[in-house]
Amino acid sequence: MLKRLPLFCLLCVVSLTVMVRVLYVLQRDYISYPAPQTADQVILTTGPRPTVEPEFYFELNNLTNIREKKDKLMFLKTHKCGTSSLVTILYLFGIRRNLNFLLTPYEHQFFNDQSPQELAPGQEYDILCQHHRSTGAWDYYRPWIIHPYLPKEKTFYFTILRDPQQQFLSNYFFYDHQQKLKKKYRIQGKTVDAVLKQYLAKLPKSSLTCNNLINPMSYDLGFSHFLQKKKGVSPDVQILNFIKYLDKEFDLIMITNEFDKSLVLLKHYLDWKIDDVVYLKKMTRSLRETPQTVQSVLSDETQEQLRFHNRVDIKVFQYFQQRFRAQLATL
Repeated sequence: MLKRLPLFCLLCVVSLTVMVRVLYVLQRDYISYPAPQTADQVILTTGPRPTVEPEFYFELNNLTNIREKKDKLMFLKTHKCGTSSLVTILYLFGIRRNLNFLLTPYEHQFFNDQSPQELAPGQEYDILCQHHRSTGAWDYYRPWIIHPYLPKEKTFYFTILRDPQQQFLSNYFFYDHQQKLKKKYRIQGKTVDAVLKQYLAKLPKSSLTCNNLINPMSYDLGFSHFLQKKKGVSPDVQILNFIKYLDKEFDLIMITNEFDKSLVLLKHYLDWKIDDVVYLKKMTRSLRETPQTVQSVLSDETQEQLRFHNRVDIKVFQYFQQRFRAQLATL
């Protein structure tokens, strides 16, 4: 027993050192973010970051109205952004408190063209946390349908975005876009690079494309409808106006790549307990799988084409990642 004691002490010291290091890294990550940029700067400039911290369209210093909206929740579930774990958290939160979910007959999706399930007289809807669809199609967020059920002044509106490169690959392989593109456009080719290069060459360069493959997160958020209403406006201005709209529409836009920190911010705004945000990962890759990267799948030329056509998602993500970090820094 005495012979094992030095080894035990050594293990304790090593464990303590690791814990201190982890706490230091977490603290550093939370408080040392660089100064954020405005949406105008994210979209229209590529120079160095400004030395003076700019203002967001979102008012970071006025969070009172957000923290008052705790009773009703509207979470827009974006595709391939790691939302399954978060939706499980929201389901458990609502079930434990006997809240009313805004559901259409097919409960795993919210169908914009169908009436929701009726409630007993005098009751109100409390939570929506599904993908948005229309009958037979992948549909997008339509605020004019949702607001009457979950009024903005009483509801916490939030969604989540993922690094566009990671989201694109996950979306491409999960929904088998490779075979769909080959069939629809009669594309010849065996590799992802060959098929995607031919598809991207068919897209117009003078206007923006938004569908469930190109700029798919912005499609979920309603950018295709936004394009229809803003015809005749330059692409950069269209993206800028869209970001301004999202900035006002959503109280919080979480970041998949910073999921735990996103939960910390959500917990803070909603005054939840730590038990409310405990989760197990769902619908994730096996640890044995090596995640593919854009660099390993696509040539430099195809990557450049993809960045050009996918620039709505890229610029939306850049802006809201910075807004998220600025919100986090206020804690």
